[in-house]
Amino acid sequence: MGSRVFLILFLLFSCSVWSRNDEVRRKIDIDRRSLSWSDETAYEKSREFKRLDSTYYIGSMYEGAYLYSRANDAIGFRNAIIPLKKAFQLIQADYDAELRTRTADVFKFFQVNAVQNDFCLIGYWLQHCYQNIERPQEAVEVIRAIVDRDIQMEYGIESYNALAWIYHRNRMFTNSDFPFLKNTVEENNKMAYTMLDSAILKYQRDAALNIGFYDSYYLKRQYYYTYHYKVILFTYDMQIDSAEFYYDILLRAGYYSSNNYGNFRYMNGDFVTANEFYQEAEERDRSSEKHTKEYFYMRGLLGCYAGKPDSAASLLSAVIEQQGVTPGFGWHNIGLARAYYYQGLTSKAQELTDKAARFDELHIGTTWGPEQYGMCVAAFNYLNKERERLEHEFENDQWWYWLNPMNWVRQIRYSIQVNQYRLLLTALLSANPERNQIVYTLFSSESLLGFDEVLGIINGFSDKYFIQVYEDQLAKEPRERVKKYIRLFLARLYLNEDRETDALEQLDKAYEEITAGDLSSDYDILFFARVCETYAMVYEEQGNELLANEWALKMYRAYPQLMPFSSVKVKMQLQMSGAGKEREHIEDALEDCDLNWSDDPDAAAVQVDVVDVEGGTMITYTVHEPGSTTSMMNGTVKLDAETNGNEGKLIAYRLFGVLKEQIKEDDAKDAEEEK
Repeated sequence: MGSRVFLILFLLFSCSVWSRNDEVRRKIDIDRRSLSWSDETAYEKSREFKRLDSTYYIGSMYEGAYLYSRANDAIGFRNAIIPLKKAFQLIQADYDAELRTRTADVFKFFQVNAVQNDFCLIGYWLQHCYQNIERPQEAVEVIRAIVDRDIQMEYGIESYNALAWIYHRNRMFTNSDFPFLKNTVEENNKMAYTMLDSAILKYQRDAALNIGFYDSYYLKRQYYYTYHYKVILFTYDMQIDSAEFYYDILLRAGYYSSNNYGNFRYMNGDFVTANEFYQEAEERDRSSEKHTKEYFYMRGLLGCYAGKPDSAASLLSAVIEQQGVTPGFGWHNIGLARAYYYQGLTSKAQELTDKAARFDELHIGTTWGPEQYGMCVAAFNYLNKERERLEHEFENDQWWYWLNPMNWVRQIRYSIQVNQYRLLLTALLSANPERNQIVYTLFSSESLLGFDEVLGIINGFSDKYFIQVYEDQLAKEPRERVKKYIRLFLARLYLNEDRETDALEQLDKAYEEITAGDLSSDYDILFFARVCETYAMVYEEQGNELLANEWALKMYRAYPQLMPFSSVKVKMQLQMSGAGKEREHIEDALEDCDLNWSDDPDAAAVQVDVVDVEGGTMITYTVHEPGSTTSMMNGTVKLDAETNGNEGKLIAYRLFGVLKEQIKEDDAKDAEEEK
């Protein structure tokens, strides 16, 4: 009898506890209605919810959402994973039946809709946390749990689209890296296409149930989500017609990514339209989510193409100052390094490259991954070191300088360092299964190095191999605007192999395409300068000094900052004015730099006026058109004692628009010691 009474009392107590928990959960549900995930009070509320009922998923959900919304680095996302993972487990344990409910009955639908929406949101945040810290296997497991419930209207997450993204985002890895993957880039991308096909089939299957709850436009909009990912894959695979087809649908519907469409136009060599959509992307970007803002990096790259690296530097400097150390900081520093590189400011370029190398970048909401990031850093390490070697040669062209063994040691040291960086870059390229797709294929959707940087990397490395690569590309290239760039590459490679006639043939065709009105743009300046440079190199090889100088002048007019580091030298005639030892030092230094000084009447006249002023020396310089008073370059600068006696070298750079403030420190010390 006693045991029966105890059993009855136990059951009554259990029922009262269950009822009290239901009441507590209803109270929590009411309390959360006006509470945003990112509210300052959300974190405190989450703790209150967990005190009231630690087994209810809402408390952990709000804690995780709050931490997710504030995460800026890997630590932040790892912290968010803990409560989100717990919420994901709790909601599946308590509400599995509700999560698996599919119905056309309006009452049943709204009974389960709220918990299904929460489940999708928790899954969305959790899988993004895993993706943002490069743990795609766990992200896939989260999404597969959502797929398993077969929810008829996924809120916040599109499970099959997300799987397609992860397959494509991690396409270069294999099954040994992450078990969900296949073993080749092609197989992984094929899986991405399969996931998108599955998304379309799911929409069609769900529509029979959802038509009574949502209007037809809302249901149709689901397809746009999948089309968004389709164009990413088609663009990557260079399926231009298919990408155009789906972009046409998205553009007419107004549901498109301005950034991605800008990338598509960039891939096609349509830089004017690309820049317009990158600017539109900035204007439309109202997302509170952390993500890599690709459009700033790409606008900086286009600025360098347009011969405006100073404007590119201003843009990216402002972005870095405004956004601080948040996702994208490393990419923006790489972009800023490029801008300084094309201004001829090598030390600043290397400083920014080093900063990017030290930064633990998170690649959020982008297919730009750690592999491409490392490739860009390695590329600029190599290009900057090669530029330092060329600077050393430019600053010291006097014959007696090279009689000093220490100067030969310095030059050998530069050469060794250049080769070390080149070997590292070669190792990265060799290990990259996508090198043909995203490095050697110009302007591909995942190519984050500019065409000029790619040319700098491959030039003189394995000319016969790359001649074959680009001859094959040119034969099947469907993008009309890109062909002239391939012709430039071939011309440089042919020239390296002493095939001047073949080089001239490609240059003539490239030059013809530049001057064709339908293909030219303001963004061809860097390309035009490299074409002029190559023409000058060919004619110099052929001994045609007149034509070599003519094309050197065209290069100078287009992109003068390139010339101190080029073998092409424009003829110049030096005219000095002023008095005193400072004037003599500057004149001697200018004549000692690697400049093509000449008394020919077709030489560009260089007028340098030196005036001693309080606290330093005021120097005015002007570079005139040959046989004319028209100025191609001019400026005034006050130099003081901090220049370490290198005023002449600094002026030599400024004749080409390279506004260095000082000569590289070790070279300046050596010059001072030699005095």
